[in-house]
Amino acid sequence: MRKSPDFRTRLQQGVIVADGAMGTYLHALGVPMDRYFPEQCLLAPKLVEEIHRQYAAAGAEILGTNTYGAQRLQLRQYGLADSVRQVNVHAARLARQAGEGRAYIAGAVGPLGVAIEPLGSLSAAEAAAAFREQIEALVAGGVDLITIETISDLEEFEVALAAARAVSDLPVIVHKTFTEDGRTLMGELPHEVVARAVAGGADVVGANCTVGPQRMLDIIERMAQRSDLPLSARPTAGLPRLVDGRIDYHAEPQYMARYARRLAEAGALIVGACCGSTPEHIAAISRELDRQAVAVRRSRVVVEEVVDASREAVPARRRSELAARLGRQFLVAVDLQLPRSHDLEPTVQRARRLLQTGVDTFVLSDSLRARLHVHPTVVAQRLRAELGVDCIQAYASRDKNVLGIQSDLLAAHVLGVRNLLVAVADPANFGDYPNARTLYDIGPLGLVRVLDCMNRGLDLAGNSIGDPTCFVPLVAANPAALDADAEIERLRARAAAGALAVVTTPVFDLEILDAFLERIDDLQIPVIVGLLPLRSAAHAEYLHNEVPGMGIPDAMRASMAAAADPGDTGHALARELLRSLPSRAAGAHIVPPYRKRDRVVEVLDALDLAAVRGVALSG
Repeated sequence: MRKSPDFRTRLQQGVIVADGAMGTYLHALGVPMDRYFPEQCLLAPKLVEEIHRQYAAAGAEILGTNTYGAQRLQLRQYGLADSVRQVNVHAARLARQAGEGRAYIAGAVGPLGVAIEPLGSLSAAEAAAAFREQIEALVAGGVDLITIETISDLEEFEVALAAARAVSDLPVIVHKTFTEDGRTLMGELPHEVVARAVAGGADVVGANCTVGPQRMLDIIERMAQRSDLPLSARPTAGLPRLVDGRIDYHAEPQYMARYARRLAEAGALIVGACCGSTPEHIAAISRELDRQAVAVRRSRVVVEEVVDASREAVPARRRSELAARLGRQFLVAVDLQLPRSHDLEPTVQRARRLLQTGVDTFVLSDSLRARLHVHPTVVAQRLRAELGVDCIQAYASRDKNVLGIQSDLLAAHVLGVRNLLVAVADPANFGDYPNARTLYDIGPLGLVRVLDCMNRGLDLAGNSIGDPTCFVPLVAANPAALDADAEIERLRARAAAGALAVVTTPVFDLEILDAFLERIDDLQIPVIVGLLPLRSAAHAEYLHNEVPGMGIPDAMRASMAAAADPGDTGHALARELLRSLPSRAAGAHIVPPYRKRDRVVEVLDALDLAAVRGVALSG
């Protein structure tokens, strides 16, 4: 039995009370936080239905399904990728049974948990498909409306809204999450969110989660200044704390109720609650929000546009010593192995010897596939302090969320690190800890964008960080990539986002390198070419057959196989490649063979860097 009148008609009749939290309430009732809450619709359906009944009895006129994050991308992490329809249909039916025709059933759609391009690697098409699949299942389960909630990225916000509109003509409520200062977690202001909701055809726009009632009131007031759409407010019950191993929220029901009235008076037509709330909170809100006693503000006022808080970036060549030399002098960088202990002295001494061979700088990267090393920022700071060398620190976004990434970057800048090679690290379980979990919050393009924001004095959310940073973003590229078009497209996007130089994977074929350089010539971006000396015929065969993107030309492999002294032959081939680079590129990045890293000085002597300098100067 469906509630009457239809939801759009009900929106014209006064304030509507929505329900409260599902996940944190399940946790309060004994379900561990590491469990997948939507799965409880299958494992503990009576418990989920009872929660819905409690919210309905408390006065909630909207019941949200227990489907936050119940789309393929998140279900896959729990081995439930093929259960999207089952979970969502069952969740919708549980809520409808509990509502007994007294409440509108809202199909709850949360974020994907994976960043969409350009910040992450998920394409908009893949995101749209995941949203559509879930929403189709919710519609099949009999929901009355769709509620999109806890979305932090405006791109994801728009994709989810478009998916809902493509699947059905049911009413759609869209919520964005905001930070304490009234911006969304990805930097947009309330009036920007309203504009996108209107353009996307939403029926209701609002905010939920991350902030409590006081901050939510400010957000709703600012939305009301720009919105002709009905507004929805779902604040958290204060900030969480850990009590005896459980997450606890401490905002009292009457406190939430007082602000519920103020939210309605400010313009919220739908008022409920989010994380930490319980049926007691909703009962208090329901008692407070007698629709005959609350006059919802409906008038708009014009507010001034927000002034851009960004500052002018420091000119690229003034950001670091390396940046000043890029494209003007041929640079030789050597990959320097990071120590696996806290003793940095052997690394400092090795670097000192390498500088004597004619090396300009070092690339500090974890080339040993997800193994434990001291943090490269510490090594970069030590080498700068003791040897005066301006290193290139490889930085990967693996295993850090967007907050941790920005914290790392601020720390690096404080310590004098400026040159950052945006890298893609191997999954965490490839190395010392096979059971380790891997997190990719944002991808390489997203990381370049973060650096660009900081170079304009802002964090990714648009908050000021003071003076602009002086980062020099370098990005990786593979001239021998199997999909050359996709590789070039990624590189162009990263250059447009602020990348100042390119460091390639090791190159063995000049024809492939020349084709790559020709295709990116219009970018006018310095290219540092990777060079890896071969040590044996087996080494050449291994790279060619087992390492993606490391194709070794037939003639080169034949030379190594026929060589009386493979090491000398490998050095000679690398030396020939190296001497050809000054006329082609801005520098070389020499990656010593893994099994000869303790003999890297010998390798560099064999490459005869002095002769390369002569070629560069004569050129």
